[in-house]
Amino acid sequence: MQREVLGAALILAAGVCWGTAGVLSKLLMNMGFSPLAATAYRLVLGFALMTPIILARRKLRTGISRLAAAALVVAGVWGTGLGVLSYFMAVKLTSAQIAVILLYTAPFFAAGLGRVFLGEKITRVKVFAAMIAFLGCFLVAKGYSPAGMQLLLPGVLIGVFSGLSYAVYTVCGRVVLRELDSLSMAYWTIGLGAIPLVAAGLATGGFQGPICFESMMLILALALIPTVGAFTLFSSGLKYVEASRASILSSVEVVSAIVLAFIILGERLELLQCVGGAAVLAAVIVLQSSSMRREGSKDVV
Repeated sequence: MQREVLGAALILAAGVCWGTAGVLSKLLMNMGFSPLAATAYRLVLGFALMTPIILARRKLRTGISRLAAAALVVAGVWGTGLGVLSYFMAVKLTSAQIAVILLYTAPFFAAGLGRVFLGEKITRVKVFAAMIAFLGCFLVAKGYSPAGMQLLLPGVLIGVFSGLSYAVYTVCGRVVLRELDSLSMAYWTIGLGAIPLVAAGLATGGFQGPICFESMMLILALALIPTVGAFTLFSSGLKYVEASRASILSSVEVVSAIVLAFIILGERLELLQCVGGAAVLAAVIVLQSSSMRREGSKDVV
């Protein structure tokens, strides 16, 4: 039970770290950087910062199986790189609200993929928690506001793809972590994820933005907190938590994002957003309480 609680705590911490990306990216984009540039710089610098640590640990080369290696490539290129790219494309084609809502279809995809590829059980509690978390994300993202609801089919499909990508990263991560330590997994997925973003940036000329002390500090913060920190914490927790549960627990990202936007950017919080945040936290509590009861009953038996 202790390992399961530790894993949940690490994933919740990762969600909080991922929540900082919104504020930091917005500050950087206010300076003239595109979303693609902000994300590409974030992943490239994060990969560079982790390289000396990986080399010092002498775990750059890993003798893992072909299955684990394939899962690592898929988690990096698709789950991380294409997932982030499709999220920002969904924002552009629809709206930020719709993109966030569609991103958090991930728990449903994770439940299905986890069942097929990992043999994870789909329980009533998981389904209930996923539905409550999705409703919470809908409210936090102000999905009820007609102003942000631009339902263009291509954007919706790409947004759903971003949710699928997040689930793919989580499920593949479980496979990789059977043979690779969490720090190495975070390192390689960040590096592999940077490839499609850098390629897209070079192809579209999307790397504009003023390079100055302030922008470099923001990029450094993006690389350290929601990239190196979040991916390492998530990988560490994913070793002990099912993919379907991990995707629900990490939805605290949206709560972290709106709280930080309120504190740092002065953005106004609406009542329904607060209700949504409470729903996400309730989903996490229900899910974790169920897990602890299940583990406790096993101990008794």
